[in-house]
Amino acid sequence: MSEHYRRRITPRASIAALSLAMVVASACHRDPPECRLPPEPARPLNLDVVEDRRHATDDLASGRRIAQAYAEWAVNHQTGDSSRRNPAVLRVHALNYCEARLTDQIAPVHRLTREQLKALR
Repeated sequence: MSEHYRRRITPRASIAALSLAMVVASACHRDPPECRLPPEPARPLNLDVVEDRRHATDDLASGRRIAQAYAEWAVNHQTGDSSRRNPAVLRVHALNYCEARLTDQIAPVHRLTREQLKALR
């Protein structure tokens, strides 16, 4: 009787195990974080106005958090030539790359220059 029971349960167990493996595999696969800020309506900022300066500073802080997540992902998911790089160097390169992209995204939305934004850091 137990022999018969094992034969009946094996396909179910196989399907359950396969389903579990697929769930675990999909949970382990993470797409890289995007090096992009959420869309924001265009609005010129005057950095002499406290609220506008704070808004620009907040945008830069959000960009820094996004860039840090992007850099951390880059270090933890090295492939090819980058896998031979020093993780600290790779982190700095990825962080600088993403922060530059985000600064280029923020500047035109608020009609500011990169230099004005860099001065706020």
